[in-house]
Amino acid sequence: MPLEGVYNFLNSKKFKFISGLIIAINGYLIYCFGSDDQKRLLKTNLGKLGEFIISYSGWVVFISLLVGGILPILISWLQEKVEKQNLASSYSLVLLETIETVVEEKRKRFAYAVKDLINANSSSPTCTKVFNTITQPQKQIEYILEALELCFKKLYPNEYFKIALMGVENNSLKDWVYFLPYTAKPNTDINDLRNSESTISHALFSKRIVIIEDVQKELQKANNKKYIKGSTRENENWSQLCYPVKSISSNEVIFIICIGAKKANFFQNTSTSLASYEWLLNFFSSRLALEHSLAELKEKAH
Repeated sequence: MPLEGVYNFLNSKKFKFISGLIIAINGYLIYCFGSDDQKRLLKTNLGKLGEFIISYSGWVVFISLLVGGILPILISWLQEKVEKQNLASSYSLVLLETIETVVEEKRKRFAYAVKDLINANSSSPTCTKVFNTITQPQKQIEYILEALELCFKKLYPNEYFKIALMGVENNSLKDWVYFLPYTAKPNTDINDLRNSESTISHALFSKRIVIIEDVQKELQKANNKKYIKGSTRENENWSQLCYPVKSISSNEVIFIICIGAKKANFFQNTSTSLASYEWLLNFFSSRLALEHSLAELKEKAH
């Protein structure tokens, strides 16, 4: 990356040596400008270059100080850009690795189906039997949620997350489809979650991602609240994200991905952060929508 190359050069020992040399020369020039004897010596040793430096001494000092002041700002700016590029690369790599686990599970099931249905000493399998054998949407949905959990654990190994998938039917919250960790089933009653002030209801009716940066602060709001207390304890500091998954055919909400981070302000409600969450979650939501369609087809086939 060009930016990373420039940033590495500005932080290299070679550049630090050059910077030190320039600072030393600049100090000597300032000393010369204050002494007539040193000015004459500078002209004698450097000739026309010395005369030019003495004639424009003010500009020489100004430009050197300006460059010295700008360099730290430039390095800081480059560092921020390089870190963002590295983070994007890290996101992409982790995403590829975790999504691949979902594909691998489906590949294994297809391979077993070939072994059981084709290689077995039995009559040729019917289309219905093949479809029912290879199409296991509930299992795939679970694999997708496990991949999502793995993705967040790899990206943020020092944080604790709860991830759950809520089913939606006829624009109403139905029930939890799957949740992780297995020992952390959401405790808030489904009827309480149907309250219009809940985060998940806001995501359902707005059909957009909803972020609660700090649940305790949100609970203290008098108006426009987007979080209900439910089973949240007063000493628990959580950050909440709810992301609606839409049907491929109807564009209606069919699932809501809920992610809780046990750290206030982990999720940020900025445009940049929202774009990164949506980019990441879109890869999982599209696969969830596909499995939902397969589940509908399988139900109709029966």
